[in-house]
Amino acid sequence: MSKPVKFQKKRQSGFYKAKRWRAKEQAAFFRFLGDMLSSGFSMQQCLKCLGMMAEKGKDDIRLVESKLAEGSALSEALKDKIDVSAYFQLSIAEKHGDVEKSIRQLGACLERRVEQQDRLRGVLLYPTILFGFLAAVFACMKLFLMPELKQFEAGGNDAGLDWQPLLKWGILALTLILVAYLAREVCWWSRQKALTRHHWYCELPLFGRIYRQYCYYYLSFNLGMFFQSGLDFREICDLLRQFEEKTLLYQLGEQIDLFLNQGKSLNEIVSSYPFMPRELSTLFASGETRDELSTSLLVYSEAAYKKLVRRIDGLISLVQPILFLVIALIIIGCYLAMLLPLYSSLGGMY
Repeated sequence: MSKPVKFQKKRQSGFYKAKRWRAKEQAAFFRFLGDMLSSGFSMQQCLKCLGMMAEKGKDDIRLVESKLAEGSALSEALKDKIDVSAYFQLSIAEKHGDVEKSIRQLGACLERRVEQQDRLRGVLLYPTILFGFLAAVFACMKLFLMPELKQFEAGGNDAGLDWQPLLKWGILALTLILVAYLAREVCWWSRQKALTRHHWYCELPLFGRIYRQYCYYYLSFNLGMFFQSGLDFREICDLLRQFEEKTLLYQLGEQIDLFLNQGKSLNEIVSSYPFMPRELSTLFASGETRDELSTSLLVYSEAAYKKLVRRIDGLISLVQPILFLVIALIIIGCYLAMLLPLYSSLGGMY
C-alpha cells in the first residue's frame, strides 16, 4: 500500500490559508487515490481513509471532502491544490472520460516528474560544490592576488596593450545587448495569445523538443478520452471553449472550430501548430470507428509519454557534462586573468 501522504499547511493570523501542494504531495495523492479507486472504493471512502492516514494537511483533505459533499466536482475541489495542467486533465476526464484512468495517469506522471527532479538535484550537487569552490578562489584572487599583479605591472614598461579596459567595455556591451534583447522578448511575449506562446515554446532550442513531446502526449490522451465518450470534433470544440479564455485548450478549440467552418482539412489544422502531433492526420485518415480511434489515440499517448520520459532523462544526463565544460572555461578564464597581466609586464620589462 502507498505510504502515508504528508501535506503541508500554512497558518496566518489564526485562519487557514490555501496553499498548493508540492509535486511530491500531488503525486502521492493521485497515486493513492488511483490505487484505492481501482480496488473498488468510492471517492468518499478514499478521501476519508486518506484523511486518517495523512500525518499533516488533514484540513486540506477535509476541505476537499466538504466541497464534494456540497456537489462540487473533484477537479474544482482540488483546483487550488494541484497544477493547472493536472486540473485541466482531471476536469476533461470528469466531463467526458475515464476519471479513474486519468487519476492513475496523473499519479504516474507526477511520480515520474518527482523522480526526475530528484535525479536532477543529484546531478547538480557536485557541480554546485565546484562552483562554490571556484567562487571562493576567484574572490581570493580578486582580493589578494590581483592587487599584487597590478603593482608588479605598474613597475614594468607600459608598452604592452592594456587589455583590462577593453575587457570591461566588452563585457558591459554584451550585457547591455543581452538585457535589451531579453526586455524585447518579454515585452513581445506578454502581448501574445496562448497559441503563439506555446508555438514559441516548441521552437526553443533543446527544450522545445521536450515541450513538443509533452504536448503530443497531453493532447492525444485527452483526445482519446473525448472520442472514447462518443464526442465528435464539433462537440469537442464546444467543450474546450468552456475553459478560461486565456488557456491553450480554449484557444485551440476556438481555432479548430474556425478551421472547420472554413472547410480546411485536418492535415492543415495539424500542420499549423508544432505542438499538435503529426500522427493525428494518419490516424484520422485511416477510416477507423470512433472506438477504434480512441483506442489508437490512447495507445499513441502512452508511447508519446514513454518517449517524453526518455528525452527528459537524456537531457538530465547532459546537464553534468555541460556544467563541467562551463567550470573548465571559468578556470581557463581565471588563469588568463592572472597570467596576461604578468606576461604583459614581463614583456615590457624585457
